[in-house]
Amino acid sequence: MSPILERVQEFLTAHELNAHPHGDGEALVVPMTLTHCRCSVVFHHAPGADELVVMAMHPTIVPPERRAAVAEFLTRLNWNLTGNRFLLDWQDGEVRLRRDVDVLVVPGTDQIGTWFYSACLLVDGFFPALMNVVYRGMNPAQALEQGEADYQKLVARED
Repeated sequence: MSPILERVQEFLTAHELNAHPHGDGEALVVPMTLTHCRCSVVFHHAPGADELVVMAMHPTIVPPERRAAVAEFLTRLNWNLTGNRFLLDWQDGEVRLRRDVDVLVVPGTDQIGTWFYSACLLVDGFFPALMNVVYRGMNPAQALEQGEADYQKLVARED
């Protein structure tokens, strides 16, 4: 395991979060039960790479007939995000949040915590709006307004 993932493991252990190694030790996967959904947060650092990838994997697969609407919703959502971005795999309908971080030195646990909690809050806060687009046919622009309100409620609760 790389020194960067060792530091991630240190952060997770200090917060009583159980991470599972993935592959040949190039990733750690943390199952999370959030307010609105369950997801997996993945920290991936390839050996010798200068980049740490932090992803939160959504539990829902978007049906083919709703992918265009979800793509519009995620595009609208991504417009205001800094650092993080939501992605939709058009082939299989998987949605994930992703952040790519340059790591020329081993990051501190505070920075890792910021990346981790930011991913959890974004996925959790926008999950109900995403589900409204997928299953209720909500207009993506209206869903974004709902998602922003839900996200702000979660952030206020965390403060």
